[in-house]
Amino acid sequence: MAHTILLLQTTANPASRTYCDYENEDECLEGICRIFELNLRKSMPGEGSITYDIRDLYDFIDRLEDICVMVSQEARGSQLYLPRGKQFIKEAIYELLLRVRNKQP
Repeated sequence: MAHTILLLQTTANPASRTYCDYENEDECLEGICRIFELNLRKSMPGEGSITYDIRDLYDFIDRLEDICVMVSQEARGSQLYLPRGKQFIKEAIYELLLRVRNKQP
């Protein structure tokens, strides 16, 4: 899998911009899920365990000011990055969660 960069802006304030880079696309998608879970924990500090479903994760992604995944692509000996937006991210996370679920006994 290809090197992937996550570009994230949580609010309209440009100071909320950040980025993370990952060895591959799956690690990036798992990172987005961790960011969502950290956000949930901050919003529910007294809860011992937190449950959510895919719609909650999708709502979180939709509420972000901006999110983009840049996926490395080899093209004619050059390394280029292909930008992917919210819809791609949501579909890719869904597919990742299905793969993870299907691997469990």
